[in-house]
Amino acid sequence: YEFSWNDVKILDQDPSFLKRIISEMIDITRQNN
Repeated sequence: YEFSWNDVKILDQDPSFLKRIISEMIDITRQNN
């Protein structure tokens, strides 16, 4: 897996997008448990 710094820059510019990703990850984790 190659880490893309460009993606990080995009996330830094859009905090709301990052929050949505985190919330989705949490929901997926809850479903798996």
